[in-house]
Amino acid sequence: FCEGCGHHLTEPCDDCGKTVTLSQKFCGKCGANLEKANQQRFEQYKKKLTEAIKQTKLHEYEHALALTQSLSNLDDYRFRSIAEQAAIATGKIEDIRDRNVEEAQARITEAKKAAADDDCAKVVSLLENVPNILRDTEVENILQRAKTKVSETQVLQDELRTGITEKNWLL
Repeated sequence: FCEGCGHHLTEPCDDCGKTVTLSQKFCGKCGANLEKANQQRFEQYKKKLTEAIKQTKLHEYEHALALTQSLSNLDDYRFRSIAEQAAIATGKIEDIRDRNVEEAQARITEAKKAAADDDCAKVVSLLENVPNILRDTEVENILQRAKTKVSETQVLQDELRTGITEKNWLL
């Protein structure tokens, strides 16, 4: 163990399991390239961090947070930079999640009021900007009914314009 921080100074070789020091480049038993293995682990951790960002953009906040939290718990000093980046990302993802959920709830509340007032165009404009994953079944139904009414209204208005243009007074 390190006398300064208490971190293990050895680990098992990924290939054969023999105990190797963290500073070794090759395993003394099987010859495995330990430096390359560590670089691959580092790249895997970076990919997880990138995946967390992608999941955040898809509004999959819990999955993104699970990824960043697992990375921020890395205690190996060789991967400290990834752990620090993950800890920062965790805070940012939580902020984004909270802000987006709050904004979505406000839009949903306003859309429900607009639906009660039969203002379908307003309902559609409010709910189309709410990510699908943040809409429940009730909200999805409200949106679909409003879209149907707006579409029907548009068709009727087009028919009315055509009738007026053609001076078809019966229409």
